[in-house]
Amino acid sequence: MPLGASIMEGLKSSTHAGLRQPLRSALRFGGWDVNMVGSRNHGTGFRDNDQEAQSGAKLNNVLAYFKGGKNFKPNIVIINVGTNNANDNDGVGQAYDLMDEILNEIWNSPDMSQTCIILSTLLPTNHGTGRTHRLTMNDAYRRLVQDRGVRDAKCIFLADMEPEGAGKNFMGLSENVWAEDEKGGTVIHPNDEGYRRMAYIFYAAIRRALAADRVKPAAPMTISDNGFCDKISGKGDYAANTQKGSGEGDGTYSHSSQGPSIRAEIESQWDRNQWRFARLFNRQYDDLVGWYEFGPNDHRFGVWKNSANGQGAYNKIGDLLGNIYCIPRGLHFADVNGDGLDDIVCVSPTGDLHMSLNLGNGGGNTPPSFRYIGSIKTGEAPQDRIRLADIDGDGRVDYGVVADNGQVRFWRNGGTGEKPEYWQALGVRSTMAPGDSGNANLAGIRFADINGDGRDDWMYMRGDGRTTTYTNARSCKKGRDGDGPHVAWRQAFLSGASSGPSHGGIGYLQTQAEDWRSKIHFARVYGTKPAFGNLGVQDYVYIKSEKVTDNNYKVTVNVWKNLGSGGTKLEADGNKYCSMHGWDNGRSDYVWVHSDGRMDLYPHAGKRFVSGGESYWSPWVPGFWRPPGGVQVDRRNLHLADWDGDGACDIMWVDPNRNNRVRVFINKYPRDKRWVCEEIAAPDLQCNAKDGIGIHDVAVRFAQINTSKKADYLCINPDGLVRARMHGADDGWSDMMQIKRADGADRANLRFADVNGDGLDDIIWVDKFTGDASVWYNGGRHANPSANSGSYYIWRKGSGNAYGGSYAGTCQNFVNLDSNPRADLHSIMGTWTNNAETWYSPTCGFFDNRGDDEGGVRDPQLPIQPGNPLTNPAPKCVAARTYVHSRILINDVITMELWAAGIKVCQRRAAEFFLDNEDYYQWDCPDLENSEIIWEVGARENGKQITIKSTLLYLLGDAGGLFSFPQFSWANSHRPCVAKSTSGLVIQEYGTSMQNTNFETWCGVFGDDGCQAEDSSFESCSFTPDSCNNGESCELCDGKVTCDSPP
Repeated sequence: MPLGASIMEGLKSSTHAGLRQPLRSALRFGGWDVNMVGSRNHGTGFRDNDQEAQSGAKLNNVLAYFKGGKNFKPNIVIINVGTNNANDNDGVGQAYDLMDEILNEIWNSPDMSQTCIILSTLLPTNHGTGRTHRLTMNDAYRRLVQDRGVRDAKCIFLADMEPEGAGKNFMGLSENVWAEDEKGGTVIHPNDEGYRRMAYIFYAAIRRALAADRVKPAAPMTISDNGFCDKISGKGDYAANTQKGSGEGDGTYSHSSQGPSIRAEIESQWDRNQWRFARLFNRQYDDLVGWYEFGPNDHRFGVWKNSANGQGAYNKIGDLLGNIYCIPRGLHFADVNGDGLDDIVCVSPTGDLHMSLNLGNGGGNTPPSFRYIGSIKTGEAPQDRIRLADIDGDGRVDYGVVADNGQVRFWRNGGTGEKPEYWQALGVRSTMAPGDSGNANLAGIRFADINGDGRDDWMYMRGDGRTTTYTNARSCKKGRDGDGPHVAWRQAFLSGASSGPSHGGIGYLQTQAEDWRSKIHFARVYGTKPAFGNLGVQDYVYIKSEKVTDNNYKVTVNVWKNLGSGGTKLEADGNKYCSMHGWDNGRSDYVWVHSDGRMDLYPHAGKRFVSGGESYWSPWVPGFWRPPGGVQVDRRNLHLADWDGDGACDIMWVDPNRNNRVRVFINKYPRDKRWVCEEIAAPDLQCNAKDGIGIHDVAVRFAQINTSKKADYLCINPDGLVRARMHGADDGWSDMMQIKRADGADRANLRFADVNGDGLDDIIWVDKFTGDASVWYNGGRHANPSANSGSYYIWRKGSGNAYGGSYAGTCQNFVNLDSNPRADLHSIMGTWTNNAETWYSPTCGFFDNRGDDEGGVRDPQLPIQPGNPLTNPAPKCVAARTYVHSRILINDVITMELWAAGIKVCQRRAAEFFLDNEDYYQWDCPDLENSEIIWEVGARENGKQITIKSTLLYLLGDAGGLFSFPQFSWANSHRPCVAKSTSGLVIQEYGTSMQNTNFETWCGVFGDDGCQAEDSSFESCSFTPDSCNNGESCELCDGKVTCDSPP
């Protein structure tokens, strides 16, 4: 079993087989049977490519990986791990103990107390941290091998990659053994030649173990044949470059404007920073509100309602009662509960937050009512350092604190109710420094959604209104609790510029330098939408206040209409995956959806791994579907699922403006082999939940929850409660029913896919920070929903994480891309590139790749490490193994199939069926009264062969006669079939390839008349002993000649 991280996996080798393939070839050429085992497999053109290594693994990870693969019960484990620990300075001082824990886990596993471990030292590197830490770890490994091998008499040998003496520079940094793309930079991974050198070092260590007679036969594996199983994090096969930068974004935000235009003129008694913009009636437009003190402890607001027609007109309506006491210094309007309407938030001098909730009941000339909620957050800093902004794009305002250096640390507004249920620390999410020095200028830092993508952007405004902007986009970078999700910031510029501010300011209106920042606002006055599916962009507003008399001010609302665009769409926003072709194994094609709903298709090319410039997908089919009538459709409301149960995905358009009713377009490709999607009449499916802001925050999903193999209609509340209408096999639909109670999981973090391979979709909750994912497994209908919290379906929570994230949760996709039905992890790696990598979920039950590569056993001609010669094992002796098949009526391909795969057939059968010493050497003797076919395996110094020793005559009567012998092929159905004696005929060289070989053909012999005699079952096994040099007897029972004392 190869055990370790990326180097053991073979990363950067041309075949992704690394050292494993040449090591196996060397062992096979030396005459040993080899079966490499593990729950993962990597290596193109490498048949026996099983292993237990994963890129990025550290010592503690490898301990967990081995626990998942211990059922293979290897008799040799080769280990290379610790480079990531050294490079990250993680557990360097504990390397001895951490590795010792791995060794103990191996030796304490069932039937593995005598397993031989080959532990390697870490390779040389020029990594700034790793180059010194690896020396410390290597010393620990060397001491550990000495202690466990000598002191504890365990089978452990060192594969030293940098020994003292002549072989020290065999893997030196100056040698041409390093990956081409790492040369001249940080060197970590070998190239093909480097892996061949590593293979020699492991091979020499294994030869030492064999010569010392420490390698014992492997125990039988513990085999499970379950057709479906829970997913275990860290179990999967890695495939690189499964997606290479398709799709299109809208670039960086480029600002231009028109104006100014006066949108309102108001008379007021005060000029005291009382003006605010707020979304009182809908999220698309901002209304203007003016704070005033109606009476002692009674603060109210005048309201000028936006015409909400794109004209930006403001009309005075009734006053608003906020039901909260708050002076302008701490007054904010922000959406706390994610309903798209602004609530009143008051920031106290100590930074505490108090809230009054917008009840959403406004209309006409009546503003909405507000209900006082009270305190929702304790302060983290003084009032002037607090910034309220939706930093993660979930529609709920978050809490930010500006540090002395201008960095802003945020706390996420968590929960799905009318007020925050918790505040989750996000860490520092913006590090841009203000353009001016001094703490006083920190007042210029503000956040506003300038481009309409629902994420608040960072701005720094100077006193004259000049503003520098960085737009906020979701990032694929993996975060962690307290540090994430990350934000991908891009600086915005004035149209035609590549530096400087995004907004030129209004300094030209000033007669002298003044600080007008409190009079400048960003608001959706016109609600312009340059990008379909977005909110409106925010306009630049200067509220000018001129004193007319002592108690009268003329207030003019000057607006520069925002004509800018960009910075809102990522290439990955259009990614969808489903089997549009209706492939037999259900693998998904890649569909890229434009922001207006047009779809491009990249069919799956049927490949599992790709290398170089090879594409994972077949040539694209641009525009294979377009929304009917030329309308534009928010791509979030387009769904791919199998509506009619034919195995191919169809297209469902959910219309949020019609209470989420559905239009259905049936994919005709499986029938017609051309891309036509035909609209059919759809049932009246409705859902009263509303979409949120984020890319995954939609009210309706489709999934196969029941057994009809047709898409069910799911209606999901923001708190994760799932109701559904079930699609029957007869095309009928159930009433709306609750299928999953709310478990505190945000709807935006839920996905639906078949994780365990049982044909039913499960619910996946993905951590938006880390990308880790856990699963509720679909257990089918519940007999008594009232005893199941009202849910009609059973959901079993899996143990721990099912998927380990390498990227942020919004960049994780759970789709079937390989040949088994289980959802694979398809991760978008780059925020701007849309490149992806995939981790295939392993097939449930037992699997074990075996056998030699095409072309059979060959000498890999490994380079020899100076000072590390090969040690010859125990002397060879002559022995023979004989299979006597005495009942030819019963076919037995199992025995020869096992033999071909290198299984220790005789020893295994002896151990399983006969325990005493006599029967160990011979059992189930042939009935000599019956005819027999004798197979003889002769042992040779450089290999083995299987021969027919004798074949006796058979006569078959016409049309089957008295007996029927299915194992004979008839040359002529009316002639007797005679198998001639063919003593000594070589049927199969032991070391040659078995690929594409029919076992019936291999096990048979053709006579002169073309008939074929096959092997049959009930074999006996006997041994021809000879004398070894040391006087012990020898036997051939485990696929190679060994000298042993008889049991």
